[in-house]
Amino acid sequence: MTATVQAEKSRLLSTLSCTRKTWILNKLLEYALDTSIVRKQDAYKVFIYVGRNIVGRAVAWDFFRSKWDDIFETYGTGSFSLSDIVSGVTASFNTEFQLQQLKDFQAAHPDMGSGSRAMAQTIENTNTNIQWMKDNYDTVKKWLENYKKA
Repeated sequence: MTATVQAEKSRLLSTLSCTRKTWILNKLLEYALDTSIVRKQDAYKVFIYVGRNIVGRAVAWDFFRSKWDDIFETYGTGSFSLSDIVSGVTASFNTEFQLQQLKDFQAAHPDMGSGSRAMAQTIENTNTNIQWMKDNYDTVKKWLENYKKA
């Protein structure tokens, strides 16, 4: 397959992940686990793209947890893709609830293979995001409200 065709497929995966229809996002994630539809080396990007979508964040996290065994079987040993999936799906986490979900998931899956370090970093990043929100949310909110009035 030519580089042009692969680049177009990558753009399409990114574009499809922008929808606000959760059933499409879920289907896209399912396709990412089917190597006859999405190449293994491209599949991790689908998780990242969906995780960046404001609607897709919860879809990607729920899918990640419910399909963990399949994801781990495909990406769990010696692959940087699992780390990218973990980081991509959880990058925007910034609440105590999400932090607890991460800790619960980590406790339930103590051996995450190549994703173990990424999960530890995700928990650390989520703690940092929570603190940032506590320190800055009100200030940013007030600034946006004032900016909107101007």
